[in-house]
Amino acid sequence: MAVDDSEQPDSRWYTGAGIYRPVWLMVGPASGYIRPDGVRVQTVAAATKEIRFTTSIHGEADEVRVTVLDGETVLATATGTDATLTLPTAQLWAPAHPQCYRCVVQTYQAGAVVDTATTTFASAKLAGGPKDLSLTASRYCYVAGACTTRRACLGQPPSPKASIAGSSC
Repeated sequence: MAVDDSEQPDSRWYTGAGIYRPVWLMVGPASGYIRPDGVRVQTVAAATKEIRFTTSIHGEADEVRVTVLDGETVLATATGTDATLTLPTAQLWAPAHPQCYRCVVQTYQAGAVVDTATTTFASAKLAGGPKDLSLTASRYCYVAGACTTRRACLGQPPSPKASIAGSSC
């Protein structure tokens, strides 16, 4: 594969062209597939345990089904590409208890599954300002962060310090 960017006006400091990192070819249906990183989950209200999911689909799908799981236990289901769900038994994420959930989205055409995407998420309640951020669902802890888009070099991986120490999903 070759890229020729020589005809494009470019004022950025990086004027080269080409593929300079690993590339994956994704094979899937022509229509009805879930775009890469097309499933988003956000906490609407931690107190009422509401989440909102949105799904970006290429082309048409007869039906979109969403299932939220805690391990193998189904917490909630919905249809469509955008909805708000209540997870009555969900627990807030905390460094000592990193409770995570899975959101599984499936697209259907003519009754058959066309594509499936899964994303892992957690809900946490944050409080404080930029220099004093803490998780109110647990003990006090610092949340470190890094801007990995504008100030990082192209191709540079995110800083390992851009997360909460000792936590994982």
